Parts: sequence; structure tokens; C-alpha cells
Amino acid sequence: MDNGTGSSAGNGGASEAPLSGVATTRFATELSELPQGWYFAPVIFSGATAGYAVVAIDRAPMLAAFTTSSNDLLLAVALIGALSIVGAYLLSRMLAKPIYSLLAVSEAARDGRVQSLPRLAKKSRLRNEWADIFSIYEQLGQEVKNKREIEKLFQQFVTPDVADHLLEGDGQIRVSGESVEASVLFVDIVDFTSMAEPMSPQDVATMLNRYLSIFASCARIHSGIVDKFIGDAAMIVFGAPRKDENHRLHAMACALAIQSAARQINRKRATIGLKPIELRIGINAGKMRAGVLGSEHRKEFTVVGDSVNLASRLCNFAAAGE
Repeated sequence: MDNGTGSSAGNGGASEAPLSGVATTRFATELSELPQGWYFAPVIFSGATAGYAVVAIDRAPMLAAFTTSSNDLLLAVALIGALSIVGAYLLSRMLAKPIYSLLAVSEAARDGRVQSLPRLAKKSRLRNEWADIFSIYEQLGQEVKNKREIEKLFQQFVTPDVADHLLEGDGQIRVSGESVEASVLFVDIVDFTSMAEPMSPQDVATMLNRYLSIFASCARIHSGIVDKFIGDAAMIVFGAPRKDENHRLHAMACALAIQSAARQINRKRATIGLKPIELRIGINAGKMRAGVLGSEHRKEFTVVGDSVNLASRLCNFAAAGE
């Protein structure tokens, strides 16, 4: 007996033409119509096809196993995907939180909001590279805070224009002077010494602060800077360090504003039976030297020259109310 070559019904019948014989003619039609999953092979006897051996394989268990495996695989993929998304979200939050803190520190320090400067986490809470970064930013933030406070304190002693001129952006004080065309105003209180003798030191300081504040306010309104306070007097400069084409006009307007404020105060003093406080003012315009003067340990921005001296002498010669 010769087994021959097997064929699958799913492939449309035998892959080779069967041998001649009674079985071949009888079963040819049935074999060609076998469903998928059925396999047959001819039975050869004495050179003729005596019949066919047919084997049927039940594919349902395999399909069920395949379906189950596919469902399990899809569930595993979905679960891993969900865990990956949650993990990525938590990781991004963990990484973004310190970055947001650093941004908050940077913005607070940049804007000079020293009181709202966020407190950074302690190193013990971040034992990794972020701890070093936080420490550096905290130090930088504190340095910026200190710098802002020094600048605010500095501006209480010099005007912003003078501060900008002295520093000029690089933190180094410029000591080189320059020749400028400017106006200088001197103002002082007439007979201040005799007026202050019967007063207590606290009353003298209160009165001086009131009038010096008026001088400074009028100077600021009319584009001038208070160069210095000299006891009961003040020296105000117009046109330096910032150039001003209308420095003469601003100096005159400032003088009129100061005398007007003094007259209003005297009217109030008269209503309560106090003596009037008179002011005298001297103004001059011309060429002068503007720059930083002083010793190695103490410097100030000022203007010097004959024009300045003349303004001071005019103030000394002026009568009360002039």
C-alpha cells in the first residue's frame, strides 16, 4: 500500500491529480466539497485508488484559546497603558513642582517683591540634585532681596536720578565730573537760630522736617534734585545730572511754589497766634561742574563753581519772603 500525498479541503481539493480507480470517480465530488479543517489522502492499493482517508480537526478549542489570549493581551495592554499614563502624570507633577517653585522665586526676586519671596524647601526634603538648585536659588533670592532693600534705602538719601548717574548700571560709582549748564537754588529759614533757641530739640526737629519735606516735594515736582540739606537750608539743582533745557524755568517755578507753601503755613500759624516763619531764596544759572566729590571713605554727588557760589550769596542777601 502506498500512502501518497495528503490534501486539504480548505485548499480546494487535492494538490495532485488522484490515481485512476473506482474510489476516485465515486468520491471526487464529495471530497471537493469538504469544509475547512477536514484533510484527506488517497488510499492506494495495487496501483489504484481504493479510497480516501479523511481526518477532521475540531478548531473550536483553538479558536476559544486564541480569543481568550487576545482578550488577555488587550487587557494587559490597556492596563499597562493606563499605568503608564498615571505614572507619567505623577512623575511630571513631581518634576514640575520644584520648577514652579523656582519660577516663583525668580519672579519674586526679579520684581523686587521681597516680602513675598517664597520660602524654599529644606535640603532634607529633597535629597537629590534639586536640593542644590534650591539652595542656590534661595541664596540668589536673598542676595536680590538685600540689594533691593539697599537700593530703597539708598534712594532715601539721594534721588533716583543721582543714583542712576552714580551707578550707571554696572554697580560701580562714576567719579568723573562733567561741565553742565544748570541752575542752582538755595533756600533757608530766616532767623532760624534765634527762633529755635526757646524750642525743645524735638520741636526743632519736627519743624525742620516739615519745611525740608516741602523743599524736597517742590523740587521733585519741578524736575529738580535736592543736592543737600544744610541745617535749616537746602540746595536744589536743576539740569544735572539729567539734562534739562528748561532748568531756569523749573528753578523759578520751584522757588514760587516754596514761597507759596510758606505763606499758606504762616496763615495757619496766624490763626493760632504763632509768629510767621519766613524763607529766603537765591537762584543762579550758568556753567558748573557736576560730579562726585569727597574723600576715600565719604563721597557725594554735587555741583561746584562760581555759579553755585553766586546763588548761595544771593540767598544770604535776600530779604524775608524773597
